[in-house]
Amino acid sequence: MKQKRSIPILVSILVLAAAFACGPMPSKPSVVVIAPPNGSRVAVGQAIEVQFRAEDAKAVAWVTMEVDGANVATLQSPVVGGQTPLEGILRWTPPKAGTFNLVLTACNADGQNSDPAAVTVEVVETSAGLPNPTAAPTIPAQPTRPAPTTKPGAPTAAPTAVPTAIPTKPGAPTAVPTNPPTAVPTKPPTAVPTKPPTAIPPTLAPMPEIVAFLSDTDVLYPGDCVTLQWTTRNASELYLNSAGVSNPAGQATFCYADLSLGDNVFRLTAVNSRGSVYWDVTVRVEPPAEMTLSAPFVPDKSGSVSAGGSVINTVVSPGDDGSDTLYEGFMTFDIRALPANATIQSAYLNMGPCSTTGHPATDLGQLSVVNLQYGDLNVTDYQAGGAYITSVDPCTIFSIDVTDRVEAMKVEVFFQVRLYFSGSDFDGDIDDVTYSSPTLDITYTSP
Repeated sequence: MKQKRSIPILVSILVLAAAFACGPMPSKPSVVVIAPPNGSRVAVGQAIEVQFRAEDAKAVAWVTMEVDGANVATLQSPVVGGQTPLEGILRWTPPKAGTFNLVLTACNADGQNSDPAAVTVEVVETSAGLPNPTAAPTIPAQPTRPAPTTKPGAPTAAPTAVPTAIPTKPGAPTAVPTNPPTAVPTKPPTAVPTKPPTAIPPTLAPMPEIVAFLSDTDVLYPGDCVTLQWTTRNASELYLNSAGVSNPAGQATFCYADLSLGDNVFRLTAVNSRGSVYWDVTVRVEPPAEMTLSAPFVPDKSGSVSAGGSVINTVVSPGDDGSDTLYEGFMTFDIRALPANATIQSAYLNMGPCSTTGHPATDLGQLSVVNLQYGDLNVTDYQAGGAYITSVDPCTIFSIDVTDRVEAMKVEVFFQVRLYFSGSDFDGDIDDVTYSSPTLDITYTSP
C-alpha cells in the first residue's frame, strides 16, 4: 500500500521539475487608451490626439497606432532598452469623413506584443458646433515618490509599492519589513534603483505630423493634370514617394503623360528623430477613348491612268486593254478629320465589291499595292514612287492592313494607294479588275 501512494507524489515532482526546466513564460505588455473617449466626434483635417499608458513586467520599447490596417504613428521609449510604464500621445489627422478605429499595440523589450487597445472616433465634414474631444490632457510628470510626512514615532501603513529591483536585506533602508515600523524616514531612500525612472522627459521632441495631404482630382483623363498639396509639422525630412521635398507646406503637379494607366499611389512621408508617419493618396489614370473614322472616298481624285497618257477618272480599273496597254488604278481618301496628335490603333483598306474582265489573275499575275505621297491625278502619276504595302490576287482579298502607313501620313490631306499589275500577256484581250466602292476605316486615340 505504501508503494502505491508514492506514485502520484513522484508524478507531481516530475511535473514541477519540467515546469522549472522550461523557464517562465515570456511576459506580455498591456496598453490602455486614456483619451479621447470612445465615440468622440471630430472634423476632417482636425488632429486627433490619443493619450495612452503602456506597462510591462520588464520594459515597454514602443507603442504604435494603426488606422484601417496602416501604421500611422509610433512612439518609442526615450530610454535605451525601454521603460515601464511608457506614457505618451499619438497623433493622426483624418483625411475624410467616416467612422474609424484607432488601434494601439505595445511592444516590450523581448519583442512581445500586447493585446490591441482601440478607440472609435466619428469624423464629420465640418467642425461647426463640434467640441474638441480629441485633445488629450497634459501628461503629468512622474517624480520619485515623496517621503511620507508622518511624524517619527507615529504608526503608519506600509508603502503600497516597492521597486522589485532593490533586494530585501535586513537593515537596508529600502527593505520592506515584515511588520511596518512605527516610524517612517523623512527622506527618500538614497539607493539608486536598477530600473530607469518612468517619468517622460519634458523636453522630448514631438512626433512628426502630416496635417493634410490632398489631391484636386481622383481621376485623370487624357490632357489633364493633378495637383497634390500638403501641410506638415515637426518634420526634419519630407519625401514624396522616393523624392525629397523641402517645404513643410507645398504642392506638386503631375500630368497625364507623367503617370501610368490605372491606380497611381502617391505617398508623403514625414520623418524626424522620433520616427516617421506617412499618408497615401491614390489617383486613377483612365486610358484615352478610342474613336473611329471612315475616311470618305474621293471619286474625282480616283480612277485609272494609262502608260499611253490616258486618264479615266472615277473608274478604279487596273489591268490592260485590247491593245495590251497597261492601266494603273488609284484610290484616294480624305483624312483631314484625323487629329495631328492622334495615335493610330488600326487602319484597314477595304477593297469592297469588285468585278473582273478576262483573266487578270491568270494573265497579269498579282496586284501590287503602294502608298503614294498624293499629287494631282495625271499621267505623271503612272509608275509614281511610294511605300510598298503588299501584293494581292484580284478579287480574292478584300481588306488590307495599312495601320503603319496611315500613322505616317496622318498629317496629310489625302491618303492614296496605287494598284498595278507588273506584266502584260500581249494577247489582245482585255484583262482587268474594277473596284467600285472602297473604304478606309481608321481607329485612333487622341489625348
